[in-house]
Amino acid sequence: MHSSRYILSLELFIDYLTITAYKQESDSKQLTYKGLSKVVEDEEKLQFLGDIVPPKVLVKDFLESLKKKSRMSPFDVDSSSSESE
Repeated sequence: MHSSRYILSLELFIDYLTITAYKQESDSKQLTYKGLSKVVEDEEKLQFLGDIVPPKVLVKDFLESLKKKSRMSPFDVDSSSSESE
């Protein structure tokens, strides 16, 4: 009996999440990852999903942010060198 309540609750939660994300996609007739991640980011009550549905980051943007962080770091990390003495 309890499991049917959990299933119904989960179904209602998924309905809410997908419908809300779909409504934000005004120029598309599809539910997209971008729409889902935007809803998770924008709605305070869904921010607990931030690690599961993070904003999409392009590889080039990620690599650029790593370069910026390494310039700010007091230590140079060079993956090509090895300490074998």
